Amino acid sequence: MFYKALYQPKDTEKISEKAKKFIGKTIAVQDGGQEETRPGVSQVVYIAMPNFGLIPNQDLQNTTSIPYSKWAELSEINKAELERGASTEG
Repeated sequence: MFYKALYQPKDTEKISEKAKKFIGKTIAVQDGGQEETRPGVSQVVYIAMPNFGLIPNQDLQNTTSIPYSKWAELSEINKAELERGASTEG
């Protein structure tokens, strides 16, 4: 399944610089399954596009299922935004 969601991580200290660029923005995500957080305890996670790691369900708001064509379009917008940011840094 393909989704769009608002990225609002609860803890911003432990996320990558790449992920920080998307805080407060709508991103393309897809099912990532479950990640074990400690023995016997799992949480639902999603994969962002462009990929900057697994995103816990609680770090996403307004997660909405969208058609693949819309997801691919949003993914390209996110990728271009990331590349734009990289070209203006350093």
